[in-house]
Amino acid sequence: MTKSTALIPFALLSCVLFPSVTAQAQEQTAPTAAATTQANKAAGKPMLVNGIQETTLPNGLTILTKEVHAAPVVYFSVWYKVGSVNEQVGQTGMSHLMEHMMFKGTKSRGPGVISSTLQANGAEFNASTSYDRTEYHETLAADRLETAMKIESDRMVNSLYDEAQHQKEMTVVRSEYEAGENNPGRALTKATRLSADQVHPYRWETIGFRSDIENFTRDEMYDYYKNYYTPNNATVVIVGDIDTAKAVDMVRKYFGSIKSHPVSEHFLTPEPVQEGERRVTVSRAGTTPQMLMTYHIPGINDPDRYALDVLETALSGGRTARFFQNLVQTGLASDAAAYDYGLRDPDMVMVGASAQPGHTNAELEKALLAELDKVKTEQITDEELARALNQAEAGYIFGKESVSAQGSQLGEDAMKGDWRRGEYYLENLRKVTKADVQRVAQKYLVERNRTIGYFEPVRAAGAPGGGGAPTSPVAQFIESQSAKLNLGDYHLSRPAATRPASVMATADAAPAKGALPTKVVLDNGLTLVVQENHATPTVSIGGALLSAGAVFDPADKRGLADFTASQLSRGTQTRSLLDIAKILEGGGSSVSIGGGDEYASLGAHGLSKNFDTLLEVLSDELRHPAFPADELEKARAQSLAGIEEAKDDTGTLAEIAFANALYPKGHPYSSPTLDEQGALIKSLTRDELAAFYAAHYAPDKLVLTIVGDVDTQTAIDGVKKYFGDWAKKGDLTDVSIPTIAAGAAAYQTTVIPMADKAQVDVRYGFPGGLKRSDPDFYTVIVLDTILGGGGGLSSRLATSVRDKMGLVYGIYAADDASLGEGPFSVQLGSNPANVDKAVEETLSQVQMIHDKGVTKDEVTDAVSFLTGSYPVTLSTNGAVAGQLLVAQVYGLGLDYIQKRNTYYNAVTVDKVNAAAKKYLHPGTGALVIAGTYTGKYVAVK
Repeated sequence: MTKSTALIPFALLSCVLFPSVTAQAQEQTAPTAAATTQANKAAGKPMLVNGIQETTLPNGLTILTKEVHAAPVVYFSVWYKVGSVNEQVGQTGMSHLMEHMMFKGTKSRGPGVISSTLQANGAEFNASTSYDRTEYHETLAADRLETAMKIESDRMVNSLYDEAQHQKEMTVVRSEYEAGENNPGRALTKATRLSADQVHPYRWETIGFRSDIENFTRDEMYDYYKNYYTPNNATVVIVGDIDTAKAVDMVRKYFGSIKSHPVSEHFLTPEPVQEGERRVTVSRAGTTPQMLMTYHIPGINDPDRYALDVLETALSGGRTARFFQNLVQTGLASDAAAYDYGLRDPDMVMVGASAQPGHTNAELEKALLAELDKVKTEQITDEELARALNQAEAGYIFGKESVSAQGSQLGEDAMKGDWRRGEYYLENLRKVTKADVQRVAQKYLVERNRTIGYFEPVRAAGAPGGGGAPTSPVAQFIESQSAKLNLGDYHLSRPAATRPASVMATADAAPAKGALPTKVVLDNGLTLVVQENHATPTVSIGGALLSAGAVFDPADKRGLADFTASQLSRGTQTRSLLDIAKILEGGGSSVSIGGGDEYASLGAHGLSKNFDTLLEVLSDELRHPAFPADELEKARAQSLAGIEEAKDDTGTLAEIAFANALYPKGHPYSSPTLDEQGALIKSLTRDELAAFYAAHYAPDKLVLTIVGDVDTQTAIDGVKKYFGDWAKKGDLTDVSIPTIAAGAAAYQTTVIPMADKAQVDVRYGFPGGLKRSDPDFYTVIVLDTILGGGGGLSSRLATSVRDKMGLVYGIYAADDASLGEGPFSVQLGSNPANVDKAVEETLSQVQMIHDKGVTKDEVTDAVSFLTGSYPVTLSTNGAVAGQLLVAQVYGLGLDYIQKRNTYYNAVTVDKVNAAAKKYLHPGTGALVIAGTYTGKYVAVK
């Protein structure tokens, strides 16, 4: 399937593979966004489809609007038809760095003002660059739409590109580049694409080559900006609680007077036909062999792409897919996928896999080629075709749950040639036949069209093996993880926030309209909360089993709870893993059960017409697991493969060392090392899993939340039908987390040396001393927002360490407050040479806010962000279900969503400053540094 672009930054290899090219490029007039709009009109395409209206201003600006009145929020974005495809060697990465610079000031807004203004208005905002486009977006309360328009129209023409700001932001982007360099899979993808494409600009990643990032000038970038940023090369997308006529008038007011001009660009040389297989190998420090094959395919608007989408789904669209069944389940691969980037020009389909321990790239290649040969010689089955169509239909409907998802899809499609593509996608996909799938496989998956890349790991002497992983890590490694492969190239001005779940739960909610949800407690103790929402035909289920978390692990078997939870979906008394997968994936549904520190987590999502099936499968997995011996061995091998890969991840090793520096061995918030996890996985028996299940799985402490297009009574009756006769135990103990006080001693320093890492991961913090139910919780979250939260650009740490000093791409501070008192932590990634300065500034900022406190304006802005974003972020049934679950688990009340903003509005500057004195303990705790680092902290004991 075409993968949506990932939110993790990517880096590029050096350009040694780049062939010699002429420095001077042929200039031509570019086909602008306005030209695309005119061509579509000339072809007779409709201007109104499924409520989406196209309007064109006299200056060529295209406007796409859709009214969605489910919530008082609106998504606003401006899309420019310029990306890395428009660059040349010597200026690679310019589109992306230019996107960063658009936050650095205009003639009327100084550096940081754009971000602080949007944050103060509660906006969820960011920007991104990909191959074919650059976009800037805000999702905010509908009555604040004009604020977004003022900002976007201003920076379309008035951005300054100050040289001092350019140099600072260049170092930030270089840090983003270096973060990507840490990932061997991405290095493999980059090397393979550089070999597969010889001349077309798709060959380099959006972030560019490091030497180009460091050396193109401010003037070159400013000229690039003035050329491509013009109304006739832009598309505005507005989706949400709007009146279309008024919204268009507002766009006309702020954008209509901006003059347009022809856009010039260099000639884009089409990629020549590949005339033979190419091979490339990447060798560097790592733990796991990985291989990738690419095949050239036509651009996204070619009719063959629909059949290729079906082919990719048949190969890797879930547990029923061929790669999972024939490579992962057989013990050869830890993951395998077929995917493409969905680009406008001809690109490539990528087929890749990571090896399980003891297997080689040659074995992976042989197995993948055998699977590709099968789809060329034999047609896929009727069942596979139907499943691909059903999954696509469900994905389309799920995409209608939020205005941001709808708007983003419209913008992407517009930049690729036609915003109507998504609206007609299912209709065209349903025309695909089994013969079509076989035909495109035979046409494109041929040897002469293929490039093969190997990543061959070199195990560094003395490489860490037991540093560990995040708390409750085992379940993370059970399933194949697509993130190990580079599934997209998508670069953001600021990284997605990585706040703990307990903090996300308080910041990501929206006031509910109408009646409160309904709560029912069954006779067996099961708690059920139901909230109707008939905006889309979807339903989500959230759940927590408070008797089955890792807190109940035996002292000598840390990870047993997680591993037990992961096995429930691998077979029941009446269904195999494949049986379950066919039922769910056949309807585009999902059911998940996983571990956690304090409780086992449950979730389900699907179309409302499949609600009964969701409940029945969830009940079957929870109540009747069989723990089949063959699946246990497969899961064991897959888990061990994941643990082996984690040993090469700086973030994983830093997290575990940080946890173990703060919490004593055996504490629920400490973590077994990766070596300890591996030893446990190797030793666990089926009887031990079954015994843990028998002791801890019962309805007494089960909470379920159901939100979506389902009648309340129907939901209650369904839960009673499938769970009502589950016998309670009556003797289950409550979760109890020992309190660990912050120490008075100086912080303990741990350095984890790792070879070939361009970026170092850093963690600093101390025991937080805060539970989710504490009255100070909301005050501390305001404090954290000022120090290192609030979306990542306007906090003190981001302003200082990132913006002013240019030492990091992302830096965050947060308290993990839940049933127990989790840690306060600051996390950042930095170039090895900048680590010492970044750490010193971080420690200084924590000390300063502790000693001198915050200002009234900072509190006002933080509260405005936390409350203003409230109606923005809770846009899906799954998000609402999660909030209702949080309210039940932490005892916040059935009306928590309605009352949540009042708690933040009650926070004052005096309360925040008192909290800084009480909860911040600068100079204590732990500092962990993982990566290729040789700075001053190496000598600290």
